[in-house]
Amino acid sequence: MVERGWRSTRIKALSNNTIVVPNAKLASTILTDFSLPDPHMSLLIPVSVNLNSDPDQVEKVLVDEASKALETVPGLLRDSAPFVRFIPGFGQFSLDFTLICSVGSYVDQYLVQHELRKRIYKRLRDEGIEFPVPQRDVYVSSNPSNEIPFPTARSRSCSSGVDDSVATNLASSGPS
Repeated sequence: MVERGWRSTRIKALSNNTIVVPNAKLASTILTDFSLPDPHMSLLIPVSVNLNSDPDQVEKVLVDEASKALETVPGLLRDSAPFVRFIPGFGQFSLDFTLICSVGSYVDQYLVQHELRKRIYKRLRDEGIEFPVPQRDVYVSSNPSNEIPFPTARSRSCSSGVDDSVATNLASSGPS
């Protein structure tokens, strides 16, 4: 916040623009002030690796790189040691971790993320830990008619109230 007047409040955006907001709007809106009560904040950096990776090795590499960065990256705070959690856990094609560290202010998170991501990328590559690549298995049928097989019998629970004789007739006629 830059200035608060009787009718409006001026807020300075990260892009250095000043936004004028009527106080009536502010009174009816929920605001989050990232500098109160303390400007320090936790920074969560998601990192995904290949499913074949060793979780203990990944955790060690992430903590090691973040700990080294404490000395050189401005805005990264030394008062709390960086740590890793295997959260959210198992992705569709990956093991998903979260590196958690502290930054001095809301604005510091951008430089810290930038530097940590570059360091993590290089270190994971050097350690032979691969990043996930989505993969799908496609099965090709040798059915010469290219028809999709239709089940010949259905249980009452699957037929949605359709009489058994109707379901059998539908199954024998195949798809239309």
